[in-house]
Amino acid sequence: MSGLDKVGHPFGPESLESIDMLYHIDRDIKRIIDHAHKRYGAANTLVALTADHGIIPIPELVHKAGYSDARRILTADLKKTVNDFAEKKFGHKELITGIVSNNVYFNHKIFDALAAEEKRKILSAVKKYLMRQPGIKHVWTPQELAKTDYHMELHDLESFCRNQIETHRSGQLYIFVHPYNLLTNDKFGVTHLSPYDYDTHIPLMVYQKGKFQSKRVMDIVWAQQVAPTLAYVLQVPRPSASTYNVLPGLFI
Repeated sequence: MSGLDKVGHPFGPESLESIDMLYHIDRDIKRIIDHAHKRYGAANTLVALTADHGIIPIPELVHKAGYSDARRILTADLKKTVNDFAEKKFGHKELITGIVSNNVYFNHKIFDALAAEEKRKILSAVKKYLMRQPGIKHVWTPQELAKTDYHMELHDLESFCRNQIETHRSGQLYIFVHPYNLLTNDKFGVTHLSPYDYDTHIPLMVYQKGKFQSKRVMDIVWAQQVAPTLAYVLQVPRPSASTYNVLPGLFI
């Protein structure tokens, strides 16, 4: 059913192409459920449906609809402006090698050879410069995110950003954009790199005739709770590395 991902990226979630794909997926799901019901019986069939992520609407369409702050931020253009700024201020040419998945990567041949104080000055200056650019809400170093004690209930967006940090793979800076702003290298289409609701709100449904039906649970839950829930229903050991509880409201 991952065909929707291939269509949603280039055309956007509200496109006719995505809507058409949803009709095909709906038909396929019906065929699977009908087959299970026919072979094993509806009372013996448990259906769990979820997804791995959402997706941002096409920012140009959001802008056209009236949200004037929505925009596409092209990483190639942003990289050039940052490099021009850094060269003018510090004399280092091509200091930034790339901006990928909200990470700003510095040229290690240049940056690693600098003294600690010079690195601090450059990071601070580039951070401030980036935060003055339209659409950018905040910029952190990985060390700043790692040391900040965010609580999911109060600062869930920042917590999501902190969870993206990987010591040996993250850039020297991490960019956090405003809602409906897309930091991308593509001039068309969309992706899913933010902690906002449109990227993180996914379908999560559990259905079994006569047992799990006609109920809506409004608690905030996680897709990772599906596996321990299915283990509980099947009365088998839960995944050994899972730290998540079963889904609430199903076994009352």
